[in-house]
Amino acid sequence: MARDAFAQIGYWLGVAMADLAQALDPQILVVGGGVVDAGDLLMAPTRSTYRDQLKQRDRFPVADVVAAETGNTAGVLGAADLARRI
Repeated sequence: MARDAFAQIGYWLGVAMADLAQALDPQILVVGGGVVDAGDLLMAPTRSTYRDQLKQRDRFPVADVVAAETGNTAGVLGAADLARRI
């Protein structure tokens, strides 16, 4: 049951990332926060769905989908960097 839940969440995350990628054309998509602790339970269906949902994948480079190296602290580090720049 938990694996099915991760697969479904990964599916919808992949759909959302594909929609954003088609609008913004990023070079990389980074998943951060506590969800990266799930590892491949979440990231595998996310990557698979992301690639399947891209409408222009044959015409443009496909952005990599990666887990944040900083894991759950990614948001805190990003906020601290932003505050430093202000």
